[in-house]
Amino acid sequence: MNTKEKTLKQKRLEQLFQECQDTVISQTLSALGLCKGMFTDRDGGNVTTLKNFKREDNSYVHERDHASYEQANKKFERSDYTDRAWNEKKAKYKAGGIDKYTGKEFEDSTSVDLDHITPLKKIDSNKKYHLAYNTGTDSGRERLRDIANNDQNLALPMPQ
Repeated sequence: MNTKEKTLKQKRLEQLFQECQDTVISQTLSALGLCKGMFTDRDGGNVTTLKNFKREDNSYVHERDHASYEQANKKFERSDYTDRAWNEKKAKYKAGGIDKYTGKEFEDSTSVDLDHITPLKKIDSNKKYHLAYNTGTDSGRERLRDIANNDQNLALPMPQ
């Protein structure tokens, strides 16, 4: 027998062995009410954890979270958090004339400006928010913007 025939024979034996192994596994699993598809694994599992989401690379981030991962790692831009109702909110707070930090009234509210209690950059840099609110989608980014500009996060500080 020449080497070409030996190689071909070896390949056929390996293929036969693999088919027998697959058959035995399938038969055993089916007897237990299971199937091979139940045991298909992927690196990182089927859920993106916060630990994996914070990594430098996205190899352990589930495909459905890749857009949110990209959003969480892009450079902060204040314009992403622009609130359409900002001027109305500002006017409402100025009309009240009360410092949210101290509770004191002030007379001249023209020199004060509405402030975020938790800074927008801090909200944007928190990867937990990006993963939880799925900021890879328009609705997720809008939800994070609404949270950042929520009345609970706004204050009119006393002029210094």
